[in-house]
Amino acid sequence: LGPAFAEFDAGRFIARLPRSPFLFIDHAWICRGEQTGPKAGASAVAVLQIDRADPRFADLGQAALPFSYLLEIALQPCGM
Repeated sequence: LGPAFAEFDAGRFIARLPRSPFLFIDHAWICRGEQTGPKAGASAVAVLQIDRADPRFADLGQAALPFSYLLEIALQPCGM
């Protein structure tokens, strides 16, 4: 997230940044907007690569991801 957040790369904790096992963003790019707050026209593209062997998905016993997982996949980039 840039120099303003570098102190949180190691040692410090931000409560709202997702961490394993609830991290549903692999990477984000094409971020348009300002870090100071949401404004019309802001956008981002985020990617989650799903590995069926991932423990979050492997033992669910169902053919599709739970709705709560789909919500987090969509909501986490918005919080970023």
